[in-house]
Amino acid sequence: MLEEASKYAQVDRKVREEQQILSQAGVELDSAENIIRNHSDLLDLKMLEKAKKVMEALKLAMDSKKFEEIKKLTEDLRSINFALGTELYNIMEKQISEQKEKTSNEVGPSQQKAKDSSILEQIKKVTDEDILSWFKKKKES
Repeated sequence: MLEEASKYAQVDRKVREEQQILSQAGVELDSAENIIRNHSDLLDLKMLEKAKKVMEALKLAMDSKKFEEIKKLTEDLRSINFALGTELYNIMEKQISEQKEKTSNEVGPSQQKAKDSSILEQIKKVTDEDILSWFKKKKES
């Protein structure tokens, strides 16, 4: 009886581990798809192509249940997502800086404050949806 329970516990552990691997891969795929869908016009084309290739390979590995390959490709995609998020953050930061410089010469303080607030809201959306979610996922795994 104990041997049978031990056998099933091992099987359960393996199934749980495989589900966790698939889940992590799905999260990274979703993050990459979101970044590409919403910000591809701002990001480096070579990096986007690399992301798409890894995403396709990861989807194929997930379909064929090659768990070691899934782990490796998930890590690769996580690194790419981080690089894309960093690049996106830097682009947005540069745009804000340029916008501040441009508008500081054109508008008064109250108008500048309103524009700054609008720009900051845009950055919060990007960082909350893309960059911070990536860091949370990284921390969980």
